[in-house]
Amino acid sequence: MYVISFDHFSIARLRELDMDIPLGLVFHGSMPHFFPFMKEIDATYLCVRLSFLTESYARTIE
Repeated sequence: MYVISFDHFSIARLRELDMDIPLGLVFHGSMPHFFPFMKEIDATYLCVRLSFLTESYARTIE
C-alpha cells in the first residue's frame, strides 16, 4: 500500500505521522524545485501530466 495525493501539505503531514509508509505526489507541472521537496519527505512516487513528460524530464525524475 502507498498514499499518493495532489494535496502536498497532507502528504508532508502524513510523513510526520508515519516514517515508513510509501508516499507519492501528483504534480501537474515540470518545475525542478519540486524534487527537493520529494526528497525531504522521502516520496518515491510521482504522477505527472503526460504532456510534461519529455525525455529530459523523465531523466530528471529518475
